[in-house]
Amino acid sequence: MVGKSEFMAKIAEKRPEKPRLIAKPVIAMQYEIVNVLASGNLKEDTDKIVLHCQHPDATGLIQMSSVRYKRKGKIVEGAMWHKLDDNGMIDFESAEAYFLRHYKLSEMEEVEGKTIETLRDKPESYLVIKAY
Repeated sequence: MVGKSEFMAKIAEKRPEKPRLIAKPVIAMQYEIVNVLASGNLKEDTDKIVLHCQHPDATGLIQMSSVRYKRKGKIVEGAMWHKLDDNGMIDFESAEAYFLRHYKLSEMEEVEGKTIETLRDKPESYLVIKAY
């Protein structure tokens, strides 16, 4: 049996940090709609769009689901929640709609093979999709 102090030392070890990717254009290879279960601020299960992209400095595909866009003159950031109205249309003011309009896409299926701009505010933050 491992002693308490030895066990605590094992779980306290820090993992080596992965190098952060620099904001560069990426190629959207595919997208998926992922169901996110309600928790925290999310009151109900909701679908989110995740882009699987090839970054020039990454060995595999990276996943991106946050988009920064200009709404009513202000830059805002949010997840690409996929919500349809009663007529099966995407909400005009949603992050998904701003993304589609910025990249001149009529539907998400057209994103595959498109070049997508990315942003990173700070070295410790994650990459987001630029849509403005």
